[in-house]
Amino acid sequence: MRIAARDEEALGLLVEAMRVPIFTFAKQIVLDDHLAEEVTQDTFLVVWENAPGFEVGRRVVPWVFAIARNLARTAARTAARRLKRLAAGRWAELEPADTRADPHAEVERALLDGQVRRAMAALAPCYREVLELRLHLNMAYEEIAEVCGIPMGTVKSRIHKGLRNLRARLREQGVTAAEGEE
Repeated sequence: MRIAARDEEALGLLVEAMRVPIFTFAKQIVLDDHLAEEVTQDTFLVVWENAPGFEVGRRVVPWVFAIARNLARTAARTAARRLKRLAAGRWAELEPADTRADPHAEVERALLDGQVRRAMAALAPCYREVLELRLHLNMAYEEIAEVCGIPMGTVKSRIHKGLRNLRARLREQGVTAAEGEE
């Protein structure tokens, strides 16, 4: 791996290729854009610092996602403790309402996106992270198992249970699948 040899150009290419997927994945865990950006930056810093010890023959993408996962989980725990102290049990609304005047279809899509985000955020972190890796980042089960450090059977089980819980939460919000989509 060129990064292990301290090739800055190789690091730049890796960052360029993986920044958005890592950010998206981290955001599903930390539920905050700014914190997800910090996790993303920290991920590539850790990659750079640990590249000399990277095992030859190991796949790079799952390794980078595993680093991001660990950093995001730590950041989420720290942020949750900080929020509990600051808010003293009072939770503020996470996102301001979107007041732009858009066409009807755009409004419906934005509402649905918000409902899906809220339903995903309500899932247990173990379900949220495997669903993010599978549905949004299109990772194979084997890669998800490697990223999460869990057996493939657990990946399949968590995806199945996560989807079931996600559907239930969406139904509670009044969202139902169109015919043939479920």
